[in-house]
Amino acid sequence: QSGIAMLPASLAIFAISFIAPHVMRRLGYRYPTALSFLVCAVGFFILSSVTVTSTYSSIWPGLLCVGIGIGMLYASFSGLVMSTLPPESAGEAAGIFNTNNYIFATLSVAITMIFFLNASHHTITAALQHLTGLSETTKIALVKAMIDHSSTFTTLIQTFNPMDQAVVTNAIKVAAVRSFSVVMFVDVIIAIIAMICCLVLIKPSHPKYHE
Repeated sequence: QSGIAMLPASLAIFAISFIAPHVMRRLGYRYPTALSFLVCAVGFFILSSVTVTSTYSSIWPGLLCVGIGIGMLYASFSGLVMSTLPPESAGEAAGIFNTNNYIFATLSVAITMIFFLNASHHTITAALQHLTGLSETTKIALVKAMIDHSSTFTTLIQTFNPMDQAVVTNAIKVAAVRSFSVVMFVDVIIAIIAMICCLVLIKPSHPKYHE
């Protein structure tokens, strides 16, 4: 089901990969790249508004926008790097570009996880304050077990009464959704900053070795 749910983004990336090269040849790289980040920002903003009660109909437009934006970015960045260098430097450029892709992809996951876990911690901690029957030590251990996905969590929650179990279960759902929303909103800000950088740093004319 998760794979099917992600189809709008996957299909958009696939379709845009055929269209993007033609767009770049006609318009250059500056505005299409900036527009790609803007479309990504719109998609991230749509995804940041999801709640626990949201349905798939409120999610797929965001996935579609993100897919379109990412599809354009893949084409524009690789094309921009390769077309601004002479043919004899193509091999080195491709190697450096791909290395940077992997490095920054790893960094982006690590950074977004910091925001995700921080938001989860605050949300779950606030929710557990309503459980007056638990000691502070138990609450801290419960939060740590949930964040770490530890097996201790299952052991702890089995000792709760049904009402407290329902509160904890709901807190986990709310924390997951809110943390996702926080990450998506951070992505909105990053995409807008990247769009501005593209407009400032990329020359409007075609690169020297552009074909």
